[in-house]
Amino acid sequence: ARTPTVYRGWHQEDHWAVRYEGDWRDRQDLLATFGKVREADAPGSRQAFTFHGRDLDLLALRGPSEGKVRVWVDGKSQDVDLYAPVPDLAHIPLARRLPLADHRLAAEVLEGPVAVDGFLVR
Repeated sequence: ARTPTVYRGWHQEDHWAVRYEGDWRDRQDLLATFGKVREADAPGSRQAFTFHGRDLDLLALRGPSEGKVRVWVDGKSQDVDLYAPVPDLAHIPLARRLPLADHRLAAEVLEGPVAVDGFLVR
């Protein structure tokens, strides 16, 4: 009866506790940790999950054609621009030094594509 939760550690984008809405699809990519990412092109596509920890990183592809995503952690928002001149896999800090407890992440694509490779909870 507990809320599905992402606990400490590295988790792939297809973790059972992560909920997706919109046009998300799996795509093969050589930069991804296990060779695939979950990607959305359409603005308004969303993902959400509860995590238990103090810190949270998003693992996502960056590159010249990557888009932007708005992320909320416990209701506090930040915009993440995934543009980079050279394609790479980035660890993007989304939360630091939170109380050790359950927290809520929600994200919405502002401009596509956005390609998620996973999450790191500490």
